Parts: sequence; structure tokens; C-alpha cells
Amino acid sequence: MNLIKYIFLSIINSITNLLPISYNSHIIIFQNTFNTKLFDNNYLNSFLNISLFITIILIFHKSIFKYILSIFKSIIDKNKTSYKNKSKYLKCLFISSIISTIIYILIPKKTYNIKIIALSYILTSLILLSSTNKKGTKKYKDITYIDSIIIGLSNIFTIVPTISPLCANLFLCSKRNFDKNTTIKYSFICLLPILLINSAQGIIFIISNQEYILLYSICISISIFISFYIFDFFSYIYYEQKLYKLSIYCFIIAIFLLYWFR
Repeated sequence: MNLIKYIFLSIINSITNLLPISYNSHIIIFQNTFNTKLFDNNYLNSFLNISLFITIILIFHKSIFKYILSIFKSIIDKNKTSYKNKSKYLKCLFISSIISTIIYILIPKKTYNIKIIALSYILTSLILLSSTNKKGTKKYKDITYIDSIIIGLSNIFTIVPTISPLCANLFLCSKRNFDKNTTIKYSFICLLPILLINSAQGIIFIISNQEYILLYSICISISIFISFYIFDFFSYIYYEQKLYKLSIYCFIIAIFLLYWFR
């Protein structure tokens, strides 16, 4: 029974964390709708962030390696513009990641009631509608340090319970006129420090309770496998300017909650 429960939890985690629709809110909705604490496993919830971290690294590993390598090359060849551009881009990513992670840690994590979540999903729906910049032109080499600071502040939006760090990143990247390819890379790579921090509790638990290693390994493998397909799906709807489908989904969830818990 535990294996089935944890597999289902892994599936929900990999779907909702790689889509800008808030994993935690979905768990709260499920628990309130069915009046259950079935998926209230903080250790596994924490540990599954490792699978998302690994997925993002695997998807963008070539770009990440090139950007890191460019720092050393820019030191050796200071006149090479392409090296300096990539080095600056990595520095911007670092600035955004550090600022957003600090804010994410400082924002108190509360258990919101279901009606607040419903109203928050309406706001999330509106934000998603404006998170695809159809005419964005700013590529990685055009990103400024001001851009990186502003996007780093994006996690202020996560004080709203249904706005995930990914949703906040997408929104502000679009407002800073990033092109679609740059937005996708920047938004996901900025999540890496947060995913590592979120996974700490689960990693400590596994180290202290090694009898769970097999069970958790199965869950993380399933999550990684599904995450690749979810990323492909998200990339498709984003590049094809169909992010409104997720906006409609959030609005439907909000209407359902307001009706069901009226």
C-alpha cells in the first residue's frame, strides 16, 4: 500500500513542480477534498525535489557546462566577446538564484485555508495569461545585472500560496522582454538552489533511515522519468503560446473549490 501511495505522490510531484501550478496547493486540495492525510509525508515530499534537480541538470547540462567553462575562458582570453557574454550570463543566473533563494527561505510557509487557495488560483490564472512574451527579443547575451536582480525578487510573489517559484520566474522573465528560449532556461536553472534546499530534510531522513532507500529510490526514478515528459509538454505549450491552457486549468480549480467548499 505504501509503495502505491508513494508512487502516486511521485507522479503528482513531478507533474505539478515542473508546471507553474503549485505542488503544495494540489496536495492541500486533495487532502481537503477527500478529508485525508494520505499524502502527508514531508520527508518524501522533500526528497522528491532531488528528482527535479536531477531532471533540470540533465535537460540543460550542455548549456550549464558551456556557461561554467566560459568563466575560465574569459579569464584566459579577455578579448573574446562570446566568452565574456556567457560568463556574464552565468553571473546573472547566480545573482537571480541567490536573491530568489534567500527570499524563498524568508517567506513564511503557512497552511492556507481552501478558500484562500481558490482565490489565489484565480490570481495565478491571470498571471499565467501574461507570462508568455510573444515578442520577447532579449537573448542571454543581452541580460543585464538589473534584469537578474529583478527576476531574483520574483519569489516575493510566492507569498500567494498558488504561485510557485517557476510561475514567478516565467512572469518576470516575460516582463523583462526575454525571448522564449532564454525564459525557459533562465526560469528553470534559477530553481536549482531552491530544489536543493527543499530536498535537505529528505536527504537527512534517508541517511538516518537507510531501510527507506529502496522505496525512495523507486519514487525518485519514477519522478525523473515522468519529469522529462512533463518538461516536453510544458515546452510545447509555452513555445506554441498555449500557456492559456494552464490558466484555464487554474481557473477551473478555483471555481471547483469555491463551489465544493461553499
